[in-house]
Amino acid sequence: MKVAIVGGGPLGIEMSLNLLGLGARVSLFSSVLGGNIKEMSDCGPKGLPMGSSWKKLIGHHGKKVLGQLQKNPLEKFDLDAFPTVSEFWDSYLKPITESDSIRAIFKKGKVKRVHKRFLDLDEEVPEKSRLHDLFRVVYLSTPD
Repeated sequence: MKVAIVGGGPLGIEMSLNLLGLGARVSLFSSVLGGNIKEMSDCGPKGLPMGSSWKKLIGHHGKKVLGQLQKNPLEKFDLDAFPTVSEFWDSYLKPITESDSIRAIFKKGKVKRVHKRFLDLDEEVPEKSRLHDLFRVVYLSTPD
């Protein structure tokens, strides 16, 4: 199954990892990985707390990606505590966005539209069913 995720914020990243874990072929479309969390950690108040504890913010597949790193950045935190935006970005999301699994599926750019792909009259799709609708994602890629 092929899946397109539009938006590279925490939820888009987590969903991508979950779908990759299920064996889907995923494309993650976003102008920036990390979304508003990255922007808030870069220019917002450093001590701004997240609204949930680490346990509620981190996903199973994200922990698995971090576990593959030589030094797991979450080891130093109490998972029942509420992290700040900077801690969440620096210790969880940033290492995941730099991982090979996310870099391999990331398509940098701004999504312009998503539309259904119509088949020609003589075109056939193997094993096509109602669950296999075809869509196109049109996005403007950035030069960097």
